[in-house]
Amino acid sequence: MVEAWTDPKTWANTDTPSGDNFNTYIRDNQEYLFKRPLDFVNHVFSVDEELSVLSTWTKIDEFDLTLTTKTGRIKYSITIPINGNQALAFDVYVPELNIWLSSGTATKTINGMVYRRADSVNNDIPAVGVIVRDLITPAAYSFHLYYFSGSATVIDIPADYLCSVIVEEL
Repeated sequence: MVEAWTDPKTWANTDTPSGDNFNTYIRDNQEYLFKRPLDFVNHVFSVDEELSVLSTWTKIDEFDLTLTTKTGRIKYSITIPINGNQALAFDVYVPELNIWLSSGTATKTINGMVYRRADSVNNDIPAVGVIVRDLITPAAYSFHLYYFSGSATVIDIPADYLCSVIVEEL
């Protein structure tokens, strides 16, 4: 696999591209774009998964991911269907750096990376979010998804719906 992106050449009208030019600027850069590291989880719960722990950030084990980056720049995205009309927040912890993706520091933002607001009319609004973060140095990282609910009303991830969590290098 190609290890790095090569900045494209600025061509002059008199330049004649060589085979090496095509290999470097076209073949290798396309390979880099289409084969960059990623990890994902597509998960379908067989029964409703209750998110019932209150007032504390709680890990959802089914969505642990790992990624070895070459650039240290990542994109993390989630799409999780939710049943219930209460507010719910999601955030991602990276233990190797002791940071939360929402803030890039050891302190979470109040609403996490993704905040699904309370809505008494629309019960089935999914939690959807994307964040891009520079993780300082290329290395192997773990990504752990957490949720926070401040409500006594049970909220769940419904059975038979696809949940998707992706982390990829940019």
